[in-house]
Amino acid sequence: MLVRRMVQLQKHLAPVISNSFCLSRQYSSGPDVREFMGKGLTALGEIERLSPYTDFNDIRLRPLLKTAKESFELALEVDKDNVVAMLWLARLHLYYNIPGACLRSGANLLETAAESGLADAQYELACRIRSEAALLGDGDAMDDRTFKYLESAACQKHAGALFLVGTMYLSGKHVRRDSKAAAWCFRKAAEQGYIPASTVYASLVSKGANWEEQNTAGDHDDKDTEQGMELRKSSAQQETEKPLELSAAAQFHFDKAAEAGDPLALEWLKRVPHAKEPENLRVS
Repeated sequence: MLVRRMVQLQKHLAPVISNSFCLSRQYSSGPDVREFMGKGLTALGEIERLSPYTDFNDIRLRPLLKTAKESFELALEVDKDNVVAMLWLARLHLYYNIPGACLRSGANLLETAAESGLADAQYELACRIRSEAALLGDGDAMDDRTFKYLESAACQKHAGALFLVGTMYLSGKHVRRDSKAAAWCFRKAAEQGYIPASTVYASLVSKGANWEEQNTAGDHDDKDTEQGMELRKSSAQQETEKPLELSAAAQFHFDKAAEAGDPLALEWLKRVPHAKEPENLRVS
């Protein structure tokens, strides 16, 4: 399980590290912290480059892992509130074969970063709680705390959190069913290149989904938090850009997902008629 998680993490490491360089500048309070963060993230980037040619215990990774660990620790010594350093140090403890790895330390760092409001940490912690609960046979473990983390991350436009919260609004599980809020979540995630969200949003649009709020038998289990109301309010606001036709919007997102190799999007494209070409674009 640990090795599989390591492979999954390394598969998406490059874009995450790129985003972390931006976050580290945002959350770093001085040049020393930025230097330590840059050194740690550069080491992780090199690990990502070598990952296709190495295994979990490869000795070539040890100096790089040591450099990354020490760099993030030094960043936290200078700025103990640097949540990006906390997150990456947590990941090193949880998923990498670093010297002195400690799962408890990693879990504590991840929770601290999540409680500090970092969307990546909130999403990762929520997914970790759900995965561990599934292994123990406790369902998806969507308690109030886990839902709070996902909702907070979604409000910060975290693509993965938007997708999960969107599925909850669509199904009416854990929240009041609201297809309009679900569509908004899927669309915002799709706009960030989150392929599963592109496919789901396009399928909703192609079916002519009804965005009106719907009530379900589970309404008595609502968790209408302040952040949830913010999501609903955002979804209700009128878009400033000119909206596409439904068929054109569906085809756009299906094409986007299909280009990324999503099999469900490819299947939908076989069934959904192509959008009509606008009159003013036709060649006479």
